[in-house]
Amino acid sequence: MLESIEAVRNTNGNKKVSVFTDGYKKEFQLIFSLPNLELVEGNSDIVDLILLSMSETMILSAGSTFSYWAAFLGEGEFIQHPDHIIQIR
Repeated sequence: MLESIEAVRNTNGNKKVSVFTDGYKKEFQLIFSLPNLELVEGNSDIVDLILLSMSETMILSAGSTFSYWAAFLGEGEFIQHPDHIIQIR
């Protein structure tokens, strides 16, 4: 995930990164050390799905059907884990 964020930033500039997760913060310590990053929390699932689908670029977690639905509903670009490539649109 960290490498994907850095690759997107190398292409698109140092844009703000919003992290949507139901994981624990300690699992993402390296990611949260990056500048210009926010954890999106405290919303209902549907609000998170809508917000995520409005992203310009999404980095999808391997096996996360939630992020795949957001990619399907959204119009932005998305990056999939190479071991979990599926046709979304």
